[in-house]
Amino acid sequence: MSLGYLGDSFDIHTGGEDNIFPHHEAEVVQSEGATKKPFARFWIHTRHLLVDGEKMAKSKGNFYTLSDIIEKGFDPMDLRLAMLASHYRSQMNFTWNALEQARTNRNTLETLRTRLAESSANSGESLDTEAFTRSFASAIEDDLNTPEAIALLLTLANETNKKLDEQSLSNPEDVLKTINESLDLLGIVPEKK
Repeated sequence: MSLGYLGDSFDIHTGGEDNIFPHHEAEVVQSEGATKKPFARFWIHTRHLLVDGEKMAKSKGNFYTLSDIIEKGFDPMDLRLAMLASHYRSQMNFTWNALEQARTNRNTLETLRTRLAESSANSGESLDTEAFTRSFASAIEDDLNTPEAIALLLTLANETNKKLDEQSLSNPEDVLKTINESLDLLGIVPEKK
């Protein structure tokens, strides 16, 4: 299936921790034996998802679909942000409180985007968007450390909101561009559902 959709070689192969051995080794042997090309450059394995500290199972009644989450008033981007707040190799524990926190964080970022779009440059300091971009990229390049990247983004949001409140931000367009690029990289695109 992967060869059919992605070609002989591709960058990232994902799977659950239960596929580490022997499933992926079998894929490598079969694919590389058939194509004589490297199969995947990087292997990313996620831990199993817990729900309220327990293994997720329909029989336990702790199994949720995206429709269930939307019915409770959450945006799909809330779920994406909640999942990114946990490192892919860490045990993620889904809770409604964690989803609520993700919604709060998403609303903070969306409100800030609106404020920045409506604001004009003031005399005062500019926020160092280049330093932020370097730190953000460093977090992503460090084994996809999305929790750190999100923390950096929320710190930038707090600093930006403070400057906007004081009317002392001289580069709102740069900050908005930086935030939009960061959110886009994380797949947190408010205009898309």
